[in-house]
Amino acid sequence: MLKHPLMRWTALLSCLILLAACAAEKPITDKSARQNLAARKSAPEVPGVQPRPSEVSPTKQFEMGERLEFGRGMSQHLAQAATWYRKAAEQGHASAQSSLGKFYARGLGVPKDYRESILWLQKAAGQGDAMGQNGLGIMYRRGWGVNRNYRLAVNWYRKSAQQGYAGAQVNLGRMYRGGRGVPKNHRKAVSWFLKAAEKGHHSAMYFLGMSYLRGDGVKKDIPRATDFFRRAALKNNPYAMANLGLMNRSGLGISKNIVQALKWFILAHEQSTGAQKDRVFSLRKAAEKIMLSEQITEAQQLARKWRAAQKSDR
Repeated sequence: MLKHPLMRWTALLSCLILLAACAAEKPITDKSARQNLAARKSAPEVPGVQPRPSEVSPTKQFEMGERLEFGRGMSQHLAQAATWYRKAAEQGHASAQSSLGKFYARGLGVPKDYRESILWLQKAAGQGDAMGQNGLGIMYRRGWGVNRNYRLAVNWYRKSAQQGYAGAQVNLGRMYRGGRGVPKNHRKAVSWFLKAAEKGHHSAMYFLGMSYLRGDGVKKDIPRATDFFRRAALKNNPYAMANLGLMNRSGLGISKNIVQALKWFILAHEQSTGAQKDRVFSLRKAAEKIMLSEQITEAQQLARKWRAAQKSDR
């Protein structure tokens, strides 16, 4: 058993790091897609935006799908977004095909269906669409709708990354970092993370923080690791927030401050999902057990101020 506080919290930091295996890929709930295509029902129409293929170009259809997906200028409506994406995708619009593939992979506005996802992602990737290529990489890495194949995942990630797609650059870096589909090479991993970080990708910043924290592919540099974690936290990356909390809790590379630690645990818990959320909740409760009520209140206030500052900067 680790008795020294620094050793104990450093060990906890290492454990938390392992939960970040999916930090670059957008979470996709891994439940079985049992819905039959024949059972799919038409998505309800949104008043005033009914599709009229004869009057609207594929590009405009795709743009309407994006507006409905992200709630730009109108209420978010995923089912109707899928309807618009499909109309554009069926006319060969590559970006719409990628978006529709993403919707089927995640069950957004349509029943989850990995085979249907693969079909549309392949169409998009065949046209050189970077998002579709990255999507296929994710499917091959996860083994969703296809047999898991790390080499093919790397191949599709690389095609997308070379076009400058930040998500693929992070995913390719992760493959080099873990030695999946390619020989393990931390230097190459860092190189790809840096490319994505320059575009503001929060997961790239998180993984760069991990690289500098451990000295993987770069010289170990705790202050620089902390800086990357902070930059990722500003983009609401929960893994970076949790790591900052642990570093504040143990005094690893930064001043030991239990109030700041709890602030980061609170913020990380709000942004986390699944097992990560449970782990951060445990860290939060463990910190609260050794704190005075005034300290807990102060940490909660700091978390609220941090959230408010983030909103005002948008």
